[in-house]
Amino acid sequence: VAAGTPFLQFYGFVFFYLAGLVYLLVEQIDVALKIALGGAHILSGLTIYLFVREATRSRKAGLVSAAVYVLTFWHTQQILIMGRYPVSLVYALLPVPFYAFTLAKRRENWGKVAFAGGATLALLILTHPGYGFWATAFYVLHAGICWTVERCRRTRILRSGAVSICVALLLSSVLTLPM
Repeated sequence: VAAGTPFLQFYGFVFFYLAGLVYLLVEQIDVALKIALGGAHILSGLTIYLFVREATRSRKAGLVSAAVYVLTFWHTQQILIMGRYPVSLVYALLPVPFYAFTLAKRRENWGKVAFAGGATLALLILTHPGYGFWATAFYVLHAGICWTVERCRRTRILRSGAVSICVALLLSSVLTLPM
C-alpha cells in the first residue's frame, strides 16, 4: 500500500471470481474467503503431490514434497499474514502445468494434457501476472532441460511444450496484451 497505490492492483481476477462464486453459495464474505483460502491450501498440497509422484515415480517423494510445500512458513505467511490472498491460488495451480507436461511427454495422447497445462498456465497469469510470467519462464526452462536430456522423446516434448505455451498466451492475452 506504499505511495498510495490501490491494494491488490497487480493481481488478476481469478481468485476474486472464485471467492465470489463461493460467496454465492454461503452468502457470508468471511466464510467464503476462508473456504476459498482453505481449499486452495489443500489443493496446493494435492497438486504438488501429483507432480512429484509423476516426475519421480515415488509416492514417498510426493508425500514429503506435499508436506514441505504446504507446511513451509513462507507459504502461510505470505497469504495469511501479508494478506496476499490471490497467491494461495498461485500455490495451488503452480505444479499443474509441470505435472501436465510430465504426463504429456510420456503419453501417446499428449494433446489434451498439453492443452490443460497451457490453460493452467493461463490461469496462473490471470491470477497474478508476475508469478504467471515466472512460472511460464521456468516452464520453458524445464521443457528445454527435458528436451536436452531425453533424446528419444524430443518431438513429443517440443510439441507438447509449444502447444502449452501457445494456449497459455492465447487464453491470457486478455490481461497481458493491454500491458
